Amino acid sequence: EILRLVNAGYRLRDIGVLARDETYFALVKPLFETHAIPFFVDTKRPAAHHPLAELLRSALEVLRGWRREAVFRCLRTGFFDAEPEEIDLLENYVIEFGLRGAGTWQRTWTLRRVKSLDTPNMPADATEIELLERINEIRRKVSAPLIHLAEHVKASGNEVVALTTALFNLLEELNVYEKLSSWSQAEELIGNLALSREHLKIWDDTVSLFEQVVDALGEDTITRADFEAIIGEGLDALEMSLIPPGLDEVTVAQFDQNSLQNSRAVFVLGFDDQNFPRTVKEKNLLSDADRLKLNDSGIEISRGGKEQALAEKFLIYRGLTEAREFLWLSYPLADVEGKKISASSLLNKIRAIFPDVSTERVELDVLQNLGSEIFAAGERTLTRETAEKLYAPTKKLQATVTKIESFNECPFKFFAKYGLDLQERVEYKVQVPDIGNILHAVMSRFGRELKRENRPWSSVGGVELNSRVEKILDNLTPNFHNKILLSTKTLEHRRERIKKVAVESLSRLIELDGVSEFHPQIFEAGFNDDATRTIGDVQLNLLGRIDRIDLSGDGKYFLIVDYKTGKASISLQKIFGGLNLQLAIYLGAAKTLAAVDEREPGAMLYCLLKLSSGSGRTDADASTKGKDELKMPGLIRVDESIKNAVDRTGDFVSMKNLVSRDDLQTIIDYAEKILQTTAERILNGDIEVKPAKFSDADACQYCLYSALCNFDRAVNEITAPVKGQPAEIIDMMNAALDG
Repeated sequence: EILRLVNAGYRLRDIGVLARDETYFALVKPLFETHAIPFFVDTKRPAAHHPLAELLRSALEVLRGWRREAVFRCLRTGFFDAEPEEIDLLENYVIEFGLRGAGTWQRTWTLRRVKSLDTPNMPADATEIELLERINEIRRKVSAPLIHLAEHVKASGNEVVALTTALFNLLEELNVYEKLSSWSQAEELIGNLALSREHLKIWDDTVSLFEQVVDALGEDTITRADFEAIIGEGLDALEMSLIPPGLDEVTVAQFDQNSLQNSRAVFVLGFDDQNFPRTVKEKNLLSDADRLKLNDSGIEISRGGKEQALAEKFLIYRGLTEAREFLWLSYPLADVEGKKISASSLLNKIRAIFPDVSTERVELDVLQNLGSEIFAAGERTLTRETAEKLYAPTKKLQATVTKIESFNECPFKFFAKYGLDLQERVEYKVQVPDIGNILHAVMSRFGRELKRENRPWSSVGGVELNSRVEKILDNLTPNFHNKILLSTKTLEHRRERIKKVAVESLSRLIELDGVSEFHPQIFEAGFNDDATRTIGDVQLNLLGRIDRIDLSGDGKYFLIVDYKTGKASISLQKIFGGLNLQLAIYLGAAKTLAAVDEREPGAMLYCLLKLSSGSGRTDADASTKGKDELKMPGLIRVDESIKNAVDRTGDFVSMKNLVSRDDLQTIIDYAEKILQTTAERILNGDIEVKPAKFSDADACQYCLYSALCNFDRAVNEITAPVKGQPAEIIDMMNAALDG
């Protein structure tokens, strides 16, 4: 409507926008900027959120213990000699290793991420050394001004003039005035004249605040907390009133106080029954009758609610008569929660006075339309050239089974994680994957120790098992995440729970070793298979690590075991959809290892590393349910000799999924085909938002990138899993292989 008026000959300075609800000001700004309409918000601007105010407030807070939040609020004000990316790098390091305290910032940082708990003391490589040098360089240059401030404050004797001088010295050391002048010039060049003047005025107001504090308190001695409170309250009270800097721009102002008198056109936003008129709320000692009686007695006093009601009517009258040619009133039909909002009762009176005025209902959500412009559906594929630059810059696609499964869960999720490299920030806390890594390391070390001693697992008793696990954890704990498991009593208790899970899981495996003809022989077997897979001119390099390989005593068969701390099950439906490929791919890869030799695959199993939650009416019932719950799921050859060789009691391994030799090979071959076709889709640039659905959930449920794709499960289509009995799915796999 404003643009229509301009096309009709109005000047922007002839147009004003009024609102009583300040939330409208936040909506006006992006709308006017989108349509390139120059505007000026004619309100007093609080200085409390300006970077200079934040610098002073957070710098004083830093001195109370150098808390991370205060330090980085201070560093992000833009006055320190560091780029935003460098501040991000520094903060990520501090968060990852849990660094805190003033002394920490004055020492050289040497902590680095442990890549593997099996080799925690490996020397730092060139990349790690370069990263640490860069981080320490950033630390030194940004912490120096704050360290100097701390020294000056300590030497001040808590005299107000000395404390204020220390704060001003910080501003001088950071060249705050010069940077504010530079910011002001930059804003002026792009036409943001109001913000340009704001940067200069905040400096004058801050210096004036310092002068007032010194004039009032001088050489008085006060506590640092009181000084911080005085400065904070002074900054909160600062308000900047700016003269409209432009010659031709729309003025946006408060309805109650504005300078729009005799404007040609005025737009009034939020003309609803909550704001026009506003309800007069009184919490006074004197009633209206008391006030009238006092006035009649010659004592002048405000007449209370009646007078305020008259003042409210006058304010509305004055505001609605500011425009001499054009008045535009609008009101919403509902609030942000969907609750109905009614138009002002004054609207009917206005219609009675001006019966020919039209009323228009606009079905338009400003923010939604702006969002649709920003998040409009884009390309669903990258070019082959771009995809290769992202995923295979050296003509080698480094793939793991986890990456392949991630792509099949959702191509966009894969693109966000491995293409854009969007990762969660590593924090100084114990998370579920961390517990899994520790348990994996315990299981691996236990197995390798017995292998070196040439002892069977079944020879280990309960006392020895506890001792071995305790010793392994004692060795692992100091190397894990900067000794986090030793940092608090709560985390020390978490360590004990990890030990309990490890002991119970190993106890079950020790019992299984006593009734099985398959025995653990190979641990953490890594493979890097790049000899046979190519996609055009790109080599597919498959990397992985098999937790455990058991060999049968007769030299004919082998099986693989993968340790899992969460839920785990084998599903032909998921294998067909490319979502559960790990065991099948690992089984195929294990066949190529020299230690396996000519043995045939007999089974692929998950070992659940968790405590039993079985319950029942009796202890026996609970024990039975607990054993059933922790049975190792997987796929096993249907041959009686192999089944019995794996677990002749049936107490430790689930025998629900039995397949023939040919069917097992079909599954291995199909997983290999899915690996190849998925890699082709990756290199062809598929980034479509197309999440897969599982039997009990879907790929969106715990996705970290849902805020990026805007996928709505209630509206958009989710890829459903294939349906059918196991034999039917095997047939579909064979058909896919033949095709």
